[in-house]
Amino acid sequence: LLDNCDETAGAMLSVQRRFWPGLVAMGLLIHSALFLTLGWLLARLRMQQPASLVSGSRSWETWRAPFIAVWALIAGLAAAISGAESLALIGWNVVLLAGLVLAIQGLAVQSWLVRRMLPPTARVLFWMLGAFFLAPLLVCGGAVIGLADQWLNLRRIGMDDAATHDDET
Repeated sequence: LLDNCDETAGAMLSVQRRFWPGLVAMGLLIHSALFLTLGWLLARLRMQQPASLVSGSRSWETWRAPFIAVWALIAGLAAAISGAESLALIGWNVVLLAGLVLAIQGLAVQSWLVRRMLPPTARVLFWMLGAFFLAPLLVCGGAVIGLADQWLNLRRIGMDDAATHDDET
């Protein structure tokens, strides 16, 4: 029994070593984005109209990932369970990339919801707590919310029909 546990632990550590650099880089990017948003929210408390975080006509809260991210997630999961070691490694990396894109969409949905539900001071508190203590929960929940938003369009409430039709094409 102990030999089996040692073998399993060794296999887990081998997989973790492969993904560790990518996971650290993704974590740092996500924390940087959360802190950038937090700084912008703090600036908004002091100024009525701080510089926008997003350039262009579309705002951060209406951003949608391309639907191909869902297919990439499915293909990556299929490759990951294929049994071939090199194909599984590629598959897990595709899953991480697609999950990151969907997590960004989920964070946009969360931002949209928080802006509509909380006053500015409570928003800053929410994002501060999220950035410092609950970042993994926000990001993992964001991936699930982003995946659900691909089909359900969770932000359709309050959007005009033209914007909804533009996002679906």
